[in-house]
Amino acid sequence: SGTIIGRLLPLPLINSFGSEKKNRPVFVSPLQ
Repeated sequence: SGTIIGRLLPLPLINSFGSEKKNRPVFVSPLQ
């Protein structure tokens, strides 16, 4: 799930992780 770290990541990175999990919010971080 999205964490504070996910919100701190640059938008391009957030988009990359968000693309992998289209069921998840855009604020998905690699740590989950």
